[in-house]
Amino acid sequence: MYYLKMFFLILALTIVTDSATAKTLYNDAEPSEGSRNLSGEIAIHFPVNQSRLINNFSENAKSLKLLDKLMNDKSFYFDIDSIVISGYASPEGPTLINSRLSFERARAVKWYIAQNFPHVSSSKIFTVGKLVDLQAVAEIIDNDLSVPFRNEAINVLAMKGLPDIDRLSLLKEVGNGAVIEHITKYYAASLRNATGIMFYRASDRVVVVDTVIIKQPGDTIVINNPADTIIIKQPGDTVKINDLDSFRKPLFAVKTNMLFDLATAINLELEIPLGDRWSLLGELVSPWWLIEDKQYAFQAVHANLETRVWLGDRANRPRLTGWFAGVYAGAGYYDVEWGSLGYQGKFHISTGLTTGFAHTLGKKGNFRMEYSLGAGYFKTDYSSYNPIFGIDDQWHLIRQRSGNFTWIGPTRFKISLVWLLHRNKLVINN
Repeated sequence: MYYLKMFFLILALTIVTDSATAKTLYNDAEPSEGSRNLSGEIAIHFPVNQSRLINNFSENAKSLKLLDKLMNDKSFYFDIDSIVISGYASPEGPTLINSRLSFERARAVKWYIAQNFPHVSSSKIFTVGKLVDLQAVAEIIDNDLSVPFRNEAINVLAMKGLPDIDRLSLLKEVGNGAVIEHITKYYAASLRNATGIMFYRASDRVVVVDTVIIKQPGDTIVINNPADTIIIKQPGDTVKINDLDSFRKPLFAVKTNMLFDLATAINLELEIPLGDRWSLLGELVSPWWLIEDKQYAFQAVHANLETRVWLGDRANRPRLTGWFAGVYAGAGYYDVEWGSLGYQGKFHISTGLTTGFAHTLGKKGNFRMEYSLGAGYFKTDYSSYNPIFGIDDQWHLIRQRSGNFTWIGPTRFKISLVWLLHRNKLVINN
């Protein structure tokens, strides 16, 4: 009787939150029909194009309150064998991006459970990105007689022998995209934003794929059981990963401008990707050497900050590659001396625009080359001086003149070697 009450409580909540998304199903990893014993489901919602779990978004507060109650109920939790978290995205847009987004949403819910309920064993929690809830799409088309090319769409969705991604691809072609356009216009909000948490009792067995480590692009993975994160058609099929960066999340890039290096100007750059299209770059140039017996010196400190936007279609391109445009600003000081003449500047500033191109080196893509140009405004104060060796056996800097220098035009040229650090593990399912 207790479990029956809990089931109806969960069912009522999912009906209230969203009648379409509450019907999410874990098709590929769920137990067989003969052994299924679903104890209940909770729906969590996400804003468009986001995978961050927000407590006060939509009906999430109610859903998370119920989840808290269930996870802290020992009599309920200890009878649970498996918790399956299925993430969904949108029917429109690039498949790779939506697949990644749906999986990240499922992972966000798993992270919430791991952080808030440490007593829950991670071995009980399984995540999968389901891309689109095609069962909900089929119900929409069945009930909406105004869907264009409706019969053709029904026939495509009835092809149960095809994986979801293939049926979705065919559905996008029906009526030259008219079906997806109609569903997106009238039903997108209910389809794109839900992630389902399903509880299976101990009599169930959920089949999933183990975590797989990808060592280099082009590796072949043998899949022994179907999973939706990387689509396969039959158990035992192989999946070839051609674009490793599409699946490995970059952390940051370390760079050095080789032209500065040739000029003995030690420099270091750090670039952090902010999503697929934006990045933030910090640069420090600090040559600091002196040949005192001949009075040769190159001592300077210069720092820059730059914001970049990466141009073009980013769906199938590794992050921090391709064409970019940016805005930079920097400041510093210097002391440059060559024999009998030297210049000092206590403060200089520069700001302007940059553009450039970056590409990968080798198969792994960890190393890259970047070429960039910059133009803008540069201003500095300066003092020129003559170094004189005195009778006290010391060098003295005799100032000759001082002033200000302003420049508008090209300000930088870079040929940089880049080392990109990734998260090294590709999780197909876990």
